Amino acid sequence: MDCFAIVDEMIKEFDISREEAILRLNLHWGTEDLPDSVFEYYSPLEMAQMIYFGPEKQWWRKDNKTALTPRTLK
Repeated sequence: MDCFAIVDEMIKEFDISREEAILRLNLHWGTEDLPDSVFEYYSPLEMAQMIYFGPEKQWWRKDNKTALTPRTLK
């Protein structure tokens, strides 16, 4: 998996532009040098959800889907 797979998942899952998906990815990680293990642990869809909603939103809970709102872009 790579960052492009995460961007593609955000576009598909949340109907956002490529530019917005890349912006969200960059805002989430900035200039961090991430270990490869990050990409081995989560699927591209899980990473897309984490970036789009934020880790504090509990996006993984099935009973929480209607209460989810995207993370604000800053």
